[in-house]
Amino acid sequence: MELNEVKDLLVAAGDCLLEYWPRGKSSSPLKVMTKPDGSSVTEADLAADKMIREGLAKLFPNDGVLSEEIPVEKREVEKERFWIIDPLDGTTSFINGKEDFCILAARCASGVAEFGVMYFPATGEYVWAEKGRGAYLWNEPISVSNRDVLTEGSVYVRCVKEVDFDKKHLFPNSQLNSGNAFFMLSRGALDGICMKYSEFGAHDFAGPSVIVKEAGGMFTDEKGQEPLFLPGVNTMEYIIASNGAIHSELLIHFNKLS
Repeated sequence: MELNEVKDLLVAAGDCLLEYWPRGKSSSPLKVMTKPDGSSVTEADLAADKMIREGLAKLFPNDGVLSEEIPVEKREVEKERFWIIDPLDGTTSFINGKEDFCILAARCASGVAEFGVMYFPATGEYVWAEKGRGAYLWNEPISVSNRDVLTEGSVYVRCVKEVDFDKKHLFPNSQLNSGNAFFMLSRGALDGICMKYSEFGAHDFAGPSVIVKEAGGMFTDEKGQEPLFLPGVNTMEYIIASNGAIHSELLIHFNKLS
């Protein structure tokens, strides 16, 4: 696969985002609109989305390309391989001038994610993984922690109101963008992540799933099964990501829901 070309495309899209970022080069107010679901979308989302979709279509003309910012097209999902992108994960952070927004991208085969990227334009961190090749921050390998017990502040939980966790184990910053949380897990700064899939979507998790697993961790649904990513379809209720050592302990919390 054309890894360098993908990297160049996503870095260029990151530069595009920075042109609009309130703390970047823009001298005019950022245009913010409201999507039908009530969430915010900016002119930066749309500009980066167009650049990435057109770029991937040129690099991989036989692949489908699906984005958070456009309606799901059945013919794209039905292709042997397809890309799932989120051109701006953390729109609220972006609008508020915070640095933890990122671009998410994944290449899937029949719903199985095989390649993933998280790129943080404001901090210049390009995190990627390909199935069977490991996970990297640029060219440096990254790996999850080896802690085998839940420790204070080690688990990031979002939109999981139905499950009771010991509060001392929860990461204290509930405002942390999920993309940044997956990066922290992949480099050993967090040990676990639990999120409600139906509150988000395939574009939020497909890329990070490859990175977490290639960094030595685990990424499953609430039943411990490998996830499938099909845009527009809730293929699971929750996602559980971890360093692997505490995965069974996290799953126990969700077994009580059955």
